[in-house]
Amino acid sequence: MPLENASYIATALSVVVSVISLILAGMIGFEYWRLRKIRLEFQAQKEALDSEITSRERSTHRILASYQVRDPAQRIELLKSAIQINSKTFNAFNALGYAYLEINERQKAVDAFRSAVEHHPALKEGYCDLAFAYLQSGERDLCIGYLRQAIRTDSSARDDLQTDRRFADVVNEV
Repeated sequence: MPLENASYIATALSVVVSVISLILAGMIGFEYWRLRKIRLEFQAQKEALDSEITSRERSTHRILASYQVRDPAQRIELLKSAIQINSKTFNAFNALGYAYLEINERQKAVDAFRSAVEHHPALKEGYCDLAFAYLQSGERDLCIGYLRQAIRTDSSARDDLQTDRRFADVVNEV
């Protein structure tokens, strides 16, 4: 009988070892599948980021080129093309707004500055530019309101306003 018990024990151990091996193989397979999925997701995110960086660089290049163009109509077209490439590029809408102000298209300037604020709500520049467009349009209360928003967004805007001659007439009301 002891030999029979040893045989049963050996068989049982073989079954246990086999089950553990299958469980480990399953775990390894699952982890391999999970890591492969993570790697593919990471690769897709990297490609999307590379594409975003490239489009922002192309857009920025056009914005910078627009600063060298004297004709406002040409500058506007160049800035619109920059926005079409990537509407999230900082300063595209701001520069477009100033180009519209240059040709006295105040409503289009306001719209461009509003877009700057929508795309970059955490930046004071859009609010200050929008305030300037409203000041140019004679809408003093809106100007002051957006200057206050610029200060709420970034307290350093208060110091900027002290030295910005465009707002000399309204800075004490902010």
